[in-house]
Amino acid sequence: MPLILVARAYGWRASLLATVALAPPLAVLEHRGAHESAASVAFEALVLAVVLAAIVLVVERYESVLVRAHRFDADRLAHVPEAVRRESEAALDRELAAIAEAIPQLVWRSAPSGKAEYVNAAWTAFTGLGVAQLIAGGLAVAVHPDDEPGVRSAWQDAARRRGGFEREVRLRAADGSFRWFLARATALRDRDGRLVRWFGTCTDVDVQKRAHERLEERFEVARRVSEAFQEASLPASLPAVPGVTFSALYRAGRREAAVGGDWYDALRLLDGRVVISIGDVSGSGLAAAIAMVGVRQAIRGAAHVDADPLALLEAADRTLREESPDRMVTAFVGVYDPVGAMLRFASAGHPPPLRRTAGGALVPLEAPGLPLGVRRKGDCQGRCVAMARGDVLVLYTDGLVESTHDFVAGERRLHAAIARAAPGA
Repeated sequence: MPLILVARAYGWRASLLATVALAPPLAVLEHRGAHESAASVAFEALVLAVVLAAIVLVVERYESVLVRAHRFDADRLAHVPEAVRRESEAALDRELAAIAEAIPQLVWRSAPSGKAEYVNAAWTAFTGLGVAQLIAGGLAVAVHPDDEPGVRSAWQDAARRRGGFEREVRLRAADGSFRWFLARATALRDRDGRLVRWFGTCTDVDVQKRAHERLEERFEVARRVSEAFQEASLPASLPAVPGVTFSALYRAGRREAAVGGDWYDALRLLDGRVVISIGDVSGSGLAAAIAMVGVRQAIRGAAHVDADPLALLEAADRTLREESPDRMVTAFVGVYDPVGAMLRFASAGHPPPLRRTAGGALVPLEAPGLPLGVRRKGDCQGRCVAMARGDVLVLYTDGLVESTHDFVAGERRLHAAIARAAPGA
């Protein structure tokens, strides 16, 4: 049967199809003939020819029967009286209406233009509107004024792309109040693809929608509190050092990560040296921000006692293990001496800062070391580099280069941005 349908689709004769289907066995027979006697091959060929002829006859007769049956159905439908067809359609509409009345959702049917043709009792009970009122007033009598333009646009888009319609919308109740509904509709089309009518339902989702809105409001309040905490945790101003310019920017990469464990800091000591630090606490949210504050303050406090990068990282590691033992932190600490223009630095698994020389070369300040919270004493090694006039030092956290989940591409964009920056920018 599948082979017959394929043959008919491409206009092949059944005999040709049978020949194609039996071509492989004939090829095998010819191949065997090269190794067996001529009489044996001739006999098998005769038997196969008889079988082939029988199969062709059966296939052609079956195809003829299918063609006659198809023509009979087409002729029978063509001669069905118009009144009978209309009665069949009316009976189908009555069956659909009976099903719609048994459904708790609001059910409706409309013409391709959107003109209402039918609504069930649940619709009328909620809105107080029947088909006549909908025809007279259109969407405006049932849909919230703020939702009506969007509903109309989505409806037209669904009709153009031959897809279904789905949208959350507020419907007016009989008492004048509004409730949220999930409106869904399916387009019925004829054999030529023309839109015949729409069938739709509206499901009450008001409780879920209101709960979601309250949740979003609470999230927004929490986000604002977290942002305020984050801003209070970062330095309000950067130190003024002759011959040196500091600038900083903090921006969350994602809305849900508006507060997190990233920090930057610059502190000028009494002897004129400047301690700079940057780091990133694992995770995000208020707990990460609290851990960040502890580590940053530990570095600041230790800097007044021993401004050595390795000692500062050691103090931060002890604080983290005591206050947030489940956290891991990457950090970079540098101590800059403006008199000798020397920068001593150490890293705890943090992305290496980039030094752009006055000539435009980019040099990463790399130093080995495991992150705070998992390191052992002595893991870090300090480094020292001379800073020349016109040099630019760029410190950053990994979120800057990993925002698109492609570290290599992000690093490439960062290098290009630093190379384009004007001196002193």
